[in-house]
Amino acid sequence: MPILKNARHERFATELANGQTQEKAYIAAGFSPSSARSSASSLIKQRPYIFERRDEILAEREMLHSVSTVQAMKELQLTKKDIMKELLGNAMIAKAAIPVMKDGVPTGMYNANISASNQAFMLLGKELGMFTDRTDVNVSTHSNMSDRELRAFGVEKYKKLGLDLDAKLIAGDVID
Repeated sequence: MPILKNARHERFATELANGQTQEKAYIAAGFSPSSARSSASSLIKQRPYIFERRDEILAEREMLHSVSTVQAMKELQLTKKDIMKELLGNAMIAKAAIPVMKDGVPTGMYNANISASNQAFMLLGKELGMFTDRTDVNVSTHSNMSDRELRAFGVEKYKKLGLDLDAKLIAGDVID
């Protein structure tokens, strides 16, 4: 889609792509601030190509960012391996105990930047796929039921579903 013919519509789309609210983008595009919120909403409904243009601007920016990142890596001749080596080196330097000096004499105390070391190791671990977000999942909501309660629950479910699994026989064992 080419640049919009209406300059204010183009500016409105650009401001939306910049992350402005509809109201602020509308005003920045040169429209009247009075009732800007409702007017902006109405304009978008009447001219859906403004959102299409916003999406196109965002896509162009993403593509340029990706291309520039690749170009920078090529120009600097950086590889993933180089970055990971640097992170490991930084982690080891940050972890190293450095003697605390007073008037040129060691005090017997040492400083290390454990937080920086941990951060570097965390970045390495993430890149290597070593860490995953974990959540507790309770597979069964009936894990606290006794065998008898669980059988009774199963029989009731079978009955509700209308399944013919000789529930009377099973029920006789479970339900008094």
